[in-house]
Amino acid sequence: MAGAIRDATPAERFFLGLHASVPAALLVISLVQLFPPAQLVSPSLRPAWLSWAAIGLWGVLSLLLAFIHPRLLLWRLALAATAVMLLAAAWAGAALHAALSVSFALSLGLLGAACTALAPAIGPHQVRQHQQRADRRVQTPALPLWRRVWAGLPFWVAGGLFAEAFRLAHIVGTEPQRGSGMVGMLVSFFLLLPAATLAPWMRRTAAVLAVAGALVYAWLASRSGLPQWWLAAGLSLMTAFQLLLRHASEHRLVAPAGEDSA
Repeated sequence: MAGAIRDATPAERFFLGLHASVPAALLVISLVQLFPPAQLVSPSLRPAWLSWAAIGLWGVLSLLLAFIHPRLLLWRLALAATAVMLLAAAWAGAALHAALSVSFALSLGLLGAACTALAPAIGPHQVRQHQQRADRRVQTPALPLWRRVWAGLPFWVAGGLFAEAFRLAHIVGTEPQRGSGMVGMLVSFFLLLPAATLAPWMRRTAAVLAVAGALVYAWLASRSGLPQWWLAAGLSLMTAFQLLLRHASEHRLVAPAGEDSA
């Protein structure tokens, strides 16, 4: 049934936008670092608001992409923006006669061309199997609140652990809290957040990322001696377990429909 296909929630679209806009945002920040205004030549003299402005720029790009309801168009626009920024970086380096400008211009130009060629290749034919599997799902009534909160557990864990890591790194700001907080932010951003974002489509891959995050948090707890990282490892393992449960329940729903059609 086509009505069984669930549209992405605003939170899912926002997190998709966060991932999709990462290359373009990093390229903008890199251009500002490589070719700063005259009054900001020395990195040590750059005020802290510039870092927050970069984070704000990333957030604005993500929000703009979140309002794009077709997810295929979201990724196409993100690839196009990345291609534009790559070509801008190549042109800026060549125009300013930077070191190895020709080699970098060729490399960045090839990457930009690859992004441009990849954007139209993302289409419904690449997700047909996923749509067919979604068509076989049984239409279910609206879930109660606690079930919706449980379904969003990967996002809650990723966001909560990132907030705690940020508190340790930038509010407490003393060792060993500061160093472990920096590592904790990296883990939650590069492992748990991708796991939460991939959960609707690739649950086993997301579970592997959550387990990897749990292992890193356990290592961090043993090195720093901070008990909250043991809790973070347990929450990451709970996230992986929840993802595997959802994967198994989906296959139990899909298998009978596949047997009937056979």
